[in-house]
Amino acid sequence: MKRWRTKREHQIYSSKLFQALCRSRRTSSSTSAKELHQTADRVLAITAKGTTRWSRAILAAPLTAGTNMKKHKKAKVTVHTRSRKPVVNREKKKLPVVERKLKALRRLVPGCRKLSCNNLLEETSDYIAALEMQVRAMTAITEFLARGEAQAPTDRLGSIGNM
Repeated sequence: MKRWRTKREHQIYSSKLFQALCRSRRTSSSTSAKELHQTADRVLAITAKGTTRWSRAILAAPLTAGTNMKKHKKAKVTVHTRSRKPVVNREKKKLPVVERKLKALRRLVPGCRKLSCNNLLEETSDYIAALEMQVRAMTAITEFLARGEAQAPTDRLGSIGNM
């Protein structure tokens, strides 16, 4: 977990992110929020060098947003003729609280749907640390762009200002 906390990792990620955002801005005049999100996630996964399941899952996902999204299944509703109250059929019996939380966590972390509890928690902690670094880098880039400075501060953005 120390991996994403070092200044060097932050500089590498910030530099790669800034370059990727500049490239996407040059190729498209109107970049959507989904495209920015996807670019930031892909750069984060590249920085992780595919050493984690979440980074491999992000890199393996198709480039176009929305194509791999599954539609949610609608709950089946049956009406009892006597009571006239709708009853929702549940596919399985109610899971214990911890199991429900783990199931939700597996859906949130890319590539971790079939992991054991220990591996899931390890991947999740690494993913959270990486996302925290992503937020710090994007905040620094936003502040830099808002100020409109000619050169970025190297302590916040790493080597971005040297481009």
